Amino acid sequence: MAVRENWAVALSYADQIRVLVRATIAAGQASGELRPGCAKAMTCCLLEAMEGYLNPSRIDTAAVRPTFDEMMGFCTGALRH
Repeated sequence: MAVRENWAVALSYADQIRVLVRATIAAGQASGELRPGCAKAMTCCLLEAMEGYLNPSRIDTAAVRPTFDEMMGFCTGALRH
């Protein structure tokens, strides 16, 4: 409900996740572990791909989709340099 109604706590949580993931991607790029590119765009793509696993309001156990580990493997492979 907090996510659907854009409560401040839900928006703050989402912002904190984006900041953390973007910093992690930027650090990985700086060390050469992750491919170059726009860290902001890569963060948006990663979080969008993981939305159904991370957002309680979007989790659908009946949906046919990769497991969390399979999706994380795919995403990290897409980011690797």
